[in-house]
Amino acid sequence: SGVYLILNTKSDILKDVAVRRAFQQATDVAAIQKELGGGVRSLEGPLLKNQVTGADVPKVPAMDIQKAAETLDAAGWKLSGSNRVKDGKKLEFTVTTTKKKEYESVLSLITEQWRKVGVTVHANAVETASGGASSFDQNVLQSRNFDILLYELAIGADPDVYAYWYSSSRYNFSGYANTFADTSLVSARSRLEPELRNAKYKQFIKQWLEDAPAVALYQPAVEYVTSEDMHTVQPGLTLVSNADRYAGIQHWSVTQDQVYKTP
Repeated sequence: SGVYLILNTKSDILKDVAVRRAFQQATDVAAIQKELGGGVRSLEGPLLKNQVTGADVPKVPAMDIQKAAETLDAAGWKLSGSNRVKDGKKLEFTVTTTKKKEYESVLSLITEQWRKVGVTVHANAVETASGGASSFDQNVLQSRNFDILLYELAIGADPDVYAYWYSSSRYNFSGYANTFADTSLVSARSRLEPELRNAKYKQFIKQWLEDAPAVALYQPAVEYVTSEDMHTVQPGLTLVSNADRYAGIQHWSVTQDQVYKTP
């Protein structure tokens, strides 16, 4: 899975791709990953690392505060004191997420980073314990009731992200719509040949990065510790989900030895 800042492209301000690109340029993803410490991996865009291969895989633009400021200037958002203003309106957003210590740390860093380019961030951490998850789904996700959403998307082993980024998908929380991206997603999921799928997903990634419907932050990871005295999960194995560690449970053992075969 991947954790993203999902930008509501239907909002009055974020429908401007220049503003979305500025947020992409102003986000220091490396600092966020460092703050979270172990247990996270880098995330290069809408797909996970190694799901698309080749030297020509499109890369996320490097963090550049000056360029972000210039992008906002060109879009008409001028600095007035420490804030940016356009047509009398202040450039400020509420970032909505679920209440979790990890996300609170990310929100704190995002607030600090975006303040450097004159953007004001308000945090809205929603409690999802004790039945609050269904309320969050209905009141935030389904209704798209957010400016920016800090959220984890489950991607899986296959790079098919049609559900999250196809224009008419119910799980396309950003409201992202691009005909070329749609075509690439449909073509990729209908192909069986690895090289053809790879090429289509590269096209999609390139368009996604240009349109910036979200900012990729990091890939959560859980370390599974085993004992040297037990034979369970193969060393170096990557598990797609926590439950996958039980996939070969019938082969688990404590000791191994040779025994006489019964005639």
